[in-house]
Amino acid sequence: MSREELTDKILVIKARLGDKQAFASIYNKYVSKLYRFAYYKTSSKELAEDIVSQTFLKAWERIVVGGQIRSLQALLYKITRNLIIDYYRSKQSTEVSLEYDLGEKDEPRQELHANIDQDLIKQAVSSIENSDHKEIIILRYIEDLSIREIAKILDKSPGNVRIVCHRAITELKERLKDYR
Repeated sequence: MSREELTDKILVIKARLGDKQAFASIYNKYVSKLYRFAYYKTSSKELAEDIVSQTFLKAWERIVVGGQIRSLQALLYKITRNLIIDYYRSKQSTEVSLEYDLGEKDEPRQELHANIDQDLIKQAVSSIENSDHKEIIILRYIEDLSIREIAKILDKSPGNVRIVCHRAITELKERLKDYR
């Protein structure tokens, strides 16, 4: 068990015992990661915020009930992922847009070029039809999660995640050729 997982377990136990500061620490640790994940999957700031707040409500309920939580990070990403899936099912939409919002502020030239490169990558990712490939690319390379962490989130074996990740990257490289 890693130090981070041990810290999470301690925070969950404290939160279960009524320590509001422990849950606030959980929130502060994961809110930006979950928001970024939800935003990449929905392309809507408001929707991503709603999903993340629902995620923490569901996580709180799970913590209070006292069920076993093997990995807090995996639980939070699973809840977020399921809320996103539920949203798209309710909207009867299967296409997840990953458009990038450049915003209205003026940015230095170097940062602008980085944003354009990032925009191309997001367009290439959004053009991938296989939703598992999209999700693994986002979790692995945008959220910077390990293969083992992704396997926990997706309820798959690490070997399976490695294979799908390799296929997804191969597909992404092919898509990026189209944008050059």
